[in-house]
Formats: sequence, structure tokens, C-alpha cells
Amino acid sequence: MASPPSIGSEYDPKNDLARKQRKSTDPGWKYAYWPDLGNKDEVACTLCGGSVRGGIKRLKQHLAGGFGDAKICPKVGTDLRREMAAYLEANKRRRPLFLEAEDVEAEVVEVSANGASVSVNGAAPISEPQQSESSQATKKRIEGIGKDKVVQVVIDNGANFKAAGKLLMERIPTIFWSPCAAHCLDLMLEDIGNLEAFKQPIARARHVTTFIYRHGRILHAMREKTGGADLVRPVATRFATAFLTLKSLHKQKDALKGLFVSEKWTGNKLAKTKAGLDVHDIVLSTEFWNKVEDCLRASAPLLIVLRVVDGDEKPAMPEVQALMNHAKEKIKLSFAIQSKRRLLEKIMKIIEQRWEKQMDHPLYGAALYLNPGKLHPLIRKDDDVIVG
Repeated sequence: MASPPSIGSEYDPKNDLARKQRKSTDPGWKYAYWPDLGNKDEVACTLCGGSVRGGIKRLKQHLAGGFGDAKICPKVGTDLRREMAAYLEANKRRRPLFLEAEDVEAEVVEVSANGASVSVNGAAPISEPQQSESSQATKKRIEGIGKDKVVQVVIDNGANFKAAGKLLMERIPTIFWSPCAAHCLDLMLEDIGNLEAFKQPIARARHVTTFIYRHGRILHAMREKTGGADLVRPVATRFATAFLTLKSLHKQKDALKGLFVSEKWTGNKLAKTKAGLDVHDIVLSTEFWNKVEDCLRASAPLLIVLRVVDGDEKPAMPEVQALMNHAKEKIKLSFAIQSKRRLLEKIMKIIEQRWEKQMDHPLYGAALYLNPGKLHPLIRKDDDVIVG
């Protein structure tokens, strides 16, 4: 730590070059210094004397204004505000955010010209006697269709449903049971949502939507700002709902920010309550929206796959695998910076572990063998999980 000159020389830390980033071209350092050289996360403003945490970027936000989690400097001029805002915008780190489906080559092949699939859904765990009963009921349904016309039975991924599926295969050896791809994706999203990096933004987003939908006047004012669009998007798979809500929040980000600085908000008594202040601070927080975008970088490509496999037109499994490969590439591109490497590793580990269990099935191997257009690209990529 540099020793300040003697008191007699009227030492001013603002002018001490040891308290500024050396050889930096960042314009923020003209108006900033480290008040404590032992804590370089805290930066002080030379104009107002206040301090901010979060480094020089947060200090520039303090000078530019318009950032909910950085109080604007009371002594900053208009020209300086514009200069800092322009610098922040020009130097914003832009990582890709893949929110919508792109055209992915699709080519469907049937394993059997007359083959049919039977779907068995379960909302709750079942006991061993129920497993046998469920297997027997499914067996009767298959016999009603015709054993020679049914190739596959699709069930949930729970251990008890897998046991029921194995019982069914013992009773009808020509039938394959398969775990549900939509349920597998839903479990992936649940695991990703439980990562430490995503728990807080998901909880805060839920806090915002709950607050708005509990208060009619605020809900009406929000709909005026969003053109009648809602935030909550219910979906059958509950873990996907959290990420779909984040997606709709992100889509309406500007409208929500506008709502919480409008006269309809500031004139409402809710604006002075603790709950109202909390929601106000969340919506105007740059940190919150950055974390929301990271949540969407991890989930949006998987939501696109989920929408396909859970749609009316069920794709063949090789098509789902092609979509999954596409989704994984998009996620990797979205987190292709050093500071997000550890988070990316955790996300990919969840995806690979869940999907390996999903694809560990002989019927999918047969489908790939009969669809060389999908098999050979996987062989070239040395995709051991899928090729086996």
C-alpha cells in the first residue's frame, strides 16, 4: 500500500495516482479513485465524494444515471452523463441470447411403417402393486390396438414407472418402453434452476410477478405498458414455467421499468411499502436483468426442444437428438467467456447426465441405424453417449 505524503503537504487521495488504475484508458478513472487500497471493489466519486461497490463500471453507472442499483451522482452534468452512457453502451459485453427457434434441418423416419406408440403419464409415484396394475392396464390397452401394431410405450422417467415398463416388456417381449423426452427435459430444467447462480433471479422474478398479480391497479397499469401482454405463462411442465416466466419478463423489461418510474406507480400507496420498494428495486436493478439473461442463455435452447417434443406432431427420436445437439451448441456459445466457464461446466454436466439416461435405449439405436443421415454426423463427432 502506498504511503501518503506528510500532512503538511495537504495530501488529497483524489489526486494520488496510486489510487487509480495505472495505464487505463477508461474515462471513469478521471472521476474516481480507490478510497481504500485494500478493497479495490469500492470506488469513490471525485465529484460528490460518495462511494459505490462493484468497481469502475458501477462508478460509470453512478455518473450516467438510469441504473436502478446505482444511485446517480447529484453533481454530474448532462454532458458527462451522456459521455458515460455512450461509453457503457459501446463497451457492453454482448453474448448471444437464443430465445427463439431457428430453422433446424428435420427429416423424420419411422422405425415401423405400421408401428404405433402408446403414452402413459403419471402425476405421482406408484407402489409395487400399482406398478403391476399399471403394467396390466397398459397391456390390455395394447392388446386392444393390436400387439403387432405397437412398437413403443412412452412413460415418465421416475424409477417406479421404469419398473412398470420393464414388467410390461416381460409380458410382451416385442414391446419397448421408453422414457418421456419432455419429462427428461423438464427434469433438466429443474436441475438447472436449482443451481446457485439461478436460484436468486428465479425467486426474484416470482416475487415480482406475484406482487403485480396480487394488486389489480398495478396489474392494469402493467397491461397498459405491455399492450395487454401478461407475464405469467402457465405450462403443463411446472419446472419449465419458471423459465418461461423469465422469458416473458425479459421481453417486457422496458415496459416494466417504465411502469415502476411512472406516476401511476409513484402515486400509489404501494410504492411506499416495503414489498413495493423491494419490487421496484428488483425491476430497476441491472444486476437482476443480467442474471435473468444468464438464466435464459441456459434454458431457452432447451425450451425450444421441449416445445417440439411436447407438441402435437411428435418428432422421431433422431430428430430430437439433432435438436438437442443444436441446443447444446447454442448454450456453449452463450457462455463462451472465461468468467462463465465454471457455470457452463455445471450446466453441461446436468444436460449430459440426464440425456445419457434418456438415450440409453436399444430402440433409439435401431432408429439411428435406420436413419444414416442422422447416425453418420454423430459418428463423425465421436458422440459416444448416443452412438454407444
